[in-house]
This record gives sequence, structure tokens and C-alpha cells, in this order.
Amino acid sequence: IYAQTLPLADNLYLTLVHAAPSGDAVFPYFSRADFVETAREDHPQAPDDDHPFTFVDLSRRKSQV
Repeated sequence: IYAQTLPLADNLYLTLVHAAPSGDAVFPYFSRADFVETAREDHPQAPDDDHPFTFVDLSRRKSQV
């Protein structure tokens, strides 16, 4: 579903978990050049968290037509 609707998205609100767990579920590839970062919030590893993570907000660049 993500891959099919990604071309329609104007904004992405991502949580980047700084770990490499095993598994086969991943967010689909997208061109980062199509988006501009509008916010970033880093969360270093805390005693009650398994891994550090970062919230990243992206907005699609306006096309230059």
C-alpha cells in the first residue's frame, strides 16, 4: 500500500529507528531529492528504549512546471 500511494503523498512523517533488525518489511524506496526536510527530532537511546530513533518530517518539493 505504501508503494502504491507514495507518488500521491505531499508529506511524509517518518520514524527512523537506528538499528538493523532482521525481517522483510521495509518502507519502499523514494527519491529524497523529491522532498525537503521540514523538521527533525533526535531521540538518543534512553534506559527505557531499545534503540535511538529520529522523527523526520518531509514535504514534497513543488514542481517547476
